[in-house]
Amino acid sequence: MNRLIVKIMVVLLMEFTLLNTLHAHGDHSVPCSGPHKNDPGCLVSALAAAISVNSATVDWLNEKIIVRGDNFSNSTTVTIAGIPATIGSQTANQLEIPFDAAIAGLPKGNHNLIADDGPSSSSSSISLFVKADIIDQALGGCPCESGWSTELGSLWGQKLTDCFDIAGGAGSPEDIAGTVLTDSTDPAVYPHYPIGAAFTAEPDESVCQLTRVSTPLDPAAVTDLVKTRINRQQQGICRTSLVNNVCNTITTAP
Repeated sequence: MNRLIVKIMVVLLMEFTLLNTLHAHGDHSVPCSGPHKNDPGCLVSALAAAISVNSATVDWLNEKIIVRGDNFSNSTTVTIAGIPATIGSQTANQLEIPFDAAIAGLPKGNHNLIADDGPSSSSSSISLFVKADIIDQALGGCPCESGWSTELGSLWGQKLTDCFDIAGGAGSPEDIAGTVLTDSTDPAVYPHYPIGAAFTAEPDESVCQLTRVSTPLDPAAVTDLVKTRINRQQQGICRTSLVNNVCNTITTAP
């Protein structure tokens, strides 16, 4: 009987010692979040799987920001210049942030990008350079159409211009351009009106525009009448407008 009592006491002592050890290391049943995320055991766990951001670049052609790093998870969130960003697709090593309404209007410049994994209390930041304002990729309409019609007056809608087209599709540049002549039968008559809509990997070149050339071979005689930055969807809409109102023939680039 005495041996049984001693054995029970030894077992209880071992369990008590184990519980004290677990508590000292912060191993408990409550989740490592909220008021508990800074518990010692949680900090050890967070350090073991801390997320890190190694690079952040803007993919202008595909209208997204690509963040590369380590240990991203479904709990990871991203802010850019303090703005909560939408994570479109992700792996443990890469996040893609689309040009959507959440970050539309983010201005040109350097911005602090922070990736945060709340439950593990782990975060990492990097400077993101944006060379032009972000445009929501879902924004539609052709912002130049009204200006084209106003500036060209009676020339708008005549469909007398030879246009050149690059329609590369998603992931490739797209461009349509031509020169509207004051007199379609006599190129010597000025002004000429180069017109077009392009979407490229360079944001400052992703524009719809109309230019007036008052006299030949004189840079001072060149004036931008209409010029607005556009997204890929808008380029397609502007292209349709030019096909319907300006282009007589369309030559597709190889």
